[in-house]
Amino acid sequence: MTDVLVFLAEGFEEIEAISAIDIFRRAEFDVQVASLTNDITVKGAHQIEVNADITLDTVAEKQFDLIYLPGGGGSAEALRSDPVVQQIIKRHHQAKLKIAAICAAPIALEEAGILKGHHATSFPAMKPQIVTPIYEEKSVVISGHIITSRAAGTTIEFALTLVSELGYPDVANEISLAILHK
Repeated sequence: MTDVLVFLAEGFEEIEAISAIDIFRRAEFDVQVASLTNDITVKGAHQIEVNADITLDTVAEKQFDLIYLPGGGGSAEALRSDPVVQQIIKRHHQAKLKIAAICAAPIALEEAGILKGHHATSFPAMKPQIVTPIYEEKSVVISGHIITSRAAGTTIEFALTLVSELGYPDVANEISLAILHK
């Protein structure tokens, strides 16, 4: 079973979180959605409240096949400044496990110091804060175990790419056909 951890911080971009979680669950991955606060209910950037499965402290020491960081301005700042999130990112990087960040969230990867020598992308306004990777203006950028994407509008492509990169290209294709993506 493929294990995925999705971080939810106040101000997360709802499309980037919920759409990806949906794709991962359609792929039958074991998805754990973790709130960065002690409260399971997390409010997104557009005031949509979502219930996480767990709080971050319950998974702080666990390892996942993929960690997924949705964007959103407030969320990205929280992911960048949270010491537990930073520890999880660094630990997964050392183990060469998949790390995915979209929109503003690559600033958390920059903070963790894991982008140097990698290719990456982000929401265009975040480019000045992402200085160590080789920056590309593509929808999805795969650089070894680090995979980044640009914004809400690229979420479906991004999530399907992640399913494929986790070893399930046929499942990604089936989901793409089922949801009439492209």
